[in-house]
Amino acid sequence: MAMTLAFDVYGTLFDTRSIIGALAREGIDGPADLAHLWRQKQLEFAFRRGLMRMYMPFDACIRDALKFSCYTRGLDLDDDRVEALCEQYRRLDKYEDVDAALKALAASGYRLVVLSNGTPDDLAILLDHGGIRHYFEQILSVDAVKSYKPNPEVYELLLRETGSRPSETWMISGNSFDFIGALNHDLNAAYIRRGPDFDSDFWEMTPTLTLDQLTELINLLPNR
Repeated sequence: MAMTLAFDVYGTLFDTRSIIGALAREGIDGPADLAHLWRQKQLEFAFRRGLMRMYMPFDACIRDALKFSCYTRGLDLDDDRVEALCEQYRRLDKYEDVDAALKALAASGYRLVVLSNGTPDDLAILLDHGGIRHYFEQILSVDAVKSYKPNPEVYELLLRETGSRPSETWMISGNSFDFIGALNHDLNAAYIRRGPDFDSDFWEMTPTLTLDQLTELINLLPNR
């Protein structure tokens, strides 16, 4: 069986910071700071829900995180503006290295799948928007287990749905919590440093590979 490469989406294939432009077009002051807080709160809300087993789909976490972020900044956005901004999370920009990396990895015989916190509908829209959906054999969402990364059930979903053994499975992610979760479930993990992230330096787990670009994978992964 070919080696399975599971790709995270938000912050790995698509740049969540590209939402800054949409915030700026809304006339919001400090759009970069708001985008950062919005992203951090999305994850925090998802982690809380996962721990409490009070699952709601990730699009709800995105929406609630935006409302909270606006509230803390004294911004009064009506529901239509909130929905319009949330819609832009389905239109994020790809990182520049994505197409070349996926094309090369697929041509080399690796099995490519998606494993994401996003909802199935949002993932389909975003991957189609980026023109990369055709590279993936499967699109796996945490919605199937009603929890969030880094819950071990999410990585077990990956193994179950792909039929891949842990030693032959790689999690490819730009999020430190994701590579830690994968390693905790005995998977291999490639960490793509998409920006400064000091959190990963304070854990006892080290990624199998740490890269600056997705395209580096093709020369560093073990033979399929």
